[in-house]
Amino acid sequence: MKWIHSNVKDRYKDKFLSFDIKLNPKPFKPLSFYDAASVAIKKIADDYNGRLWVSLSGGMDSEFVLKIGLENKVPITPVIVQTSGNAEETLWALRFCKDVNIMPVVLKISDRELMALWYKQIYCPILGRGFNWGPTLKVIEYAKQQGGYVVTGDCPPTSDNQIEYLDMPLSNELHLAEWDFYAAELFNQPGALFTYTEQCFYGFTKNVDLNLSTQRAKAKLYDVKIRTKMKADYSDVLTSFMRIFHQHNPNPSHKVLGTMTTFNKYMEMFTMAKKLS
Repeated sequence: MKWIHSNVKDRYKDKFLSFDIKLNPKPFKPLSFYDAASVAIKKIADDYNGRLWVSLSGGMDSEFVLKIGLENKVPITPVIVQTSGNAEETLWALRFCKDVNIMPVVLKISDRELMALWYKQIYCPILGRGFNWGPTLKVIEYAKQQGGYVVTGDCPPTSDNQIEYLDMPLSNELHLAEWDFYAAELFNQPGALFTYTEQCFYGFTKNVDLNLSTQRAKAKLYDVKIRTKMKADYSDVLTSFMRIFHQHNPNPSHKVLGTMTTFNKYMEMFTMAKKLS
């Protein structure tokens, strides 16, 4: 049993289940976030015994996944999916690849194909949300054709509250969304680096600077260039369709696991710090 999992797969049977998360941590040695992420990316490479692909959105989370893979010499290739609504994010992704001298795979997807992928693989089976996760579906499709596996920047446990502000402290609220678990639990991929091990997730929550805004705190933790939170800018027609579909399942798509402070105290019960000191 994984140390953290959701009930998204149960929605194949009951589409109207409220999103929920269960924890089953095992004892682990606490490390710095960078070291814990390094261990996690190497473990993913070993567990899947194959080439890894990262869905590089242009946001800081997926950029960090690629960064940590490259710095640990893990075979990992970025895939950038261009849509009608993510031009700004795509520029960030392309710029980073140029800075680290790596050639990304660039895929283009029309609104029609994006809609069809999400509708067929997420909405119909589980009445799922997370349309912006759609490009990752394209990356999974591509990786499977290449005989590889997809690791993502999903599951950063920061709240969306105040995320658009660069000068307001991030919300001390730990929350996850249903789409954070799609890759691993619906498509049998490694999925989110951040939750792949207790060690990595705790490294994030323990070391993120709660005194900074969300974007500044992430940039500091990841050691990447700061940027504002970018939102997809789809057409009014596509956005209207999304609103109609989301009305069919009014259940919350997020789960709040208390504050990061209380979560860290809980996880400390499973650390091996005292035994190792």
